[in-house]
Amino acid sequence: ARAARVALNEFILSYRDKGCRPVIICPSLIYGAGLGIKPDSVQVPYLIKLAKKRGNAAHAGPGENIWSDVHIDDLVTLYALAIEKAPAGSFYFAENGEHSMRELCESINRMLGFQGPPAAISMAEAAAEWGEGAAENTMASNSRVRAKRARQLGWKPTARGVIEEIEQGCDRG
Repeated sequence: ARAARVALNEFILSYRDKGCRPVIICPSLIYGAGLGIKPDSVQVPYLIKLAKKRGNAAHAGPGENIWSDVHIDDLVTLYALAIEKAPAGSFYFAENGEHSMRELCESINRMLGFQGPPAAISMAEAAAEWGEGAAENTMASNSRVRAKRARQLGWKPTARGVIEEIEQGCDRG
């Protein structure tokens, strides 16, 4: 899957030599309510749904895996800035912090009023809940990036962080 992603990025960026101005923006975990047809992201809603089903938040394995995160509103401002200013062939990561799946589950428990720590579920349980690919590639992997180039372009994320968003925001479910 990663090799295919690299090949796709190279194909897209090759259009800079064909009179186009391609730019790639690569977010990791996106949170917050979008305004499109499918307003929810993936990881946080998956975790909230499972917590409600079980009566306690749960993460795949020990929950030590870390994902960089970015609010959808901040991601939109990066896209607008890239359209306005990014040079052809640019590649930007998008993030405004990072958290472990355990930290996300702890905040879900606080938001839902569940006592105690989140549970660790096996990979088999995670695959049964979310599908094998999502369990391994989305819920039990690491995805850590730094948005250094995006910030050099002038991007300044301002939305609340993922923990505050879970506990007070639109992802309450």
